[in-house]
Amino acid sequence: MILKIAGGVLLILSCWLVGYCMALNLKIRKQSLQDVKVALLEFKNQIAYAGVSLSEAFAEVAAQIRVPASGLFDEFSRNVGGDKPVPEVWNGAVDSVSEHLSLNPDDKRLIQDFGKMLGNSDMDGQISNIEMTIERLEIQIKESYDKEKKMGTIFKFAGVAAGIALTLILL
Repeated sequence: MILKIAGGVLLILSCWLVGYCMALNLKIRKQSLQDVKVALLEFKNQIAYAGVSLSEAFAEVAAQIRVPASGLFDEFSRNVGGDKPVPEVWNGAVDSVSEHLSLNPDDKRLIQDFGKMLGNSDMDGQISNIEMTIERLEIQIKESYDKEKKMGTIFKFAGVAAGIALTLILL
């Protein structure tokens, strides 16, 4: 009987943990989008006022923001300047870190779209691209905040409820 109770408690805890991890992914997504927005604002300042190269600007940005979002800018700054076109390097950086940022397909597409214009226009064009991307990011951030607030709690409670249901079925 004690083994059944211990097994039931472990089952409930493991189901709660699954729900908690799903809620945590929503939180990581929101934080990552906010960090990318901050990074783009810093990048805008770097190109508008410091006049540095793309790799230097992104290296500086990567040093100023939190992990895991800094990985995107660090990855790009290390790989830009070779034989590959800048948008291709940007997409490779986005692909390599998107899982760590908990991005959904729309977020990933938005960030990749930013890279299409990267290095292909003058300073004013770059700034315009950054501002447009920031506006679109703000919409995604609001949506991620609402989803985290609504679904985060549901995921946790659903995990506990599923664990209790499974425990009752198995006992």
